[in-house]
Amino acid sequence: LYLRCNLPLIVWDKSALAPFVKRHGIGLCIDNLADLEEVIGRLEEEEFRTMVRNVMDISRKLAAGHFFRTAVTDAISSLN
Repeated sequence: LYLRCNLPLIVWDKSALAPFVKRHGIGLCIDNLADLEEVIGRLEEEEFRTMVRNVMDISRKLAAGHFFRTAVTDAISSLN
């Protein structure tokens, strides 16, 4: 939902989603919510702009069904 609203994510760095967030540069991965203020404070303006552009790209892909189609294609391929 956050991605479809073009908002960067904040996820726990040990969550299953963290590698996806890091790989696509669509948010912040943090160990503890208490660290959030510090992490955001270190974020450069250009880093944030890049993150927002990446989020918008992922949002478009979600809307177009890209990830669903990829998952189905991969599942069918693994059966063959």
